[in-house]
Amino acid sequence: MINYADSEIEKSIPKITAKRILGKGIIYAVLIFILFGIDQYTKRLAVIHLKDGKDFVLIKNILSFSYLENTGAAWGVLSGKITLFAVFTCILIVLIILIILRLERMAGVKYRMLQLDMAVLLAGAVGNLADRLINGYVVDFIKTDFINFPVFNVADCYVTLSMIILIIFLLFFMKEDELDNIFYLKRKK
Repeated sequence: MINYADSEIEKSIPKITAKRILGKGIIYAVLIFILFGIDQYTKRLAVIHLKDGKDFVLIKNILSFSYLENTGAAWGVLSGKITLFAVFTCILIVLIILIILRLERMAGVKYRMLQLDMAVLLAGAVGNLADRLINGYVVDFIKTDFINFPVFNVADCYVTLSMIILIIFLLFFMKEDELDNIFYLKRKK
């Protein structure tokens, strides 16, 4: 006996084909590459123009650019633990890719938005991972002068904004069963 509700759900799920996954994969790869390029370009500009120790004030007492080589996380936490950060980031990258692929099976605008959000998160993770693997540190240069906040970079902005959007989605737009389907939180009986 066919359950009507189940058949309607099945109809709403887009067919996943290799062509569709490849097409979407190319789109997300281009987006991630562009965001990664912007991050790396801004870091290169920071090395060229700020490494000599001169800060550049953009908005007095609010925002400036100041060169910093960060071997840790925010505020230098776990400084020098490059291998730990690299391994953690590689695991995170794999998980993000799996979530993007899992979201491909879901129908609806909010799932496409989550995929886009995950792609931005991925670009930030890859941007800082590249610095750690190539330089042994992450180049940070954006400094808030009105509060005591860590110096950060464009990749950090990607990560922070995508996490804020993810939290908003998880709290206000996703139902428990949708989260279970995306993140495999509960076993199917």
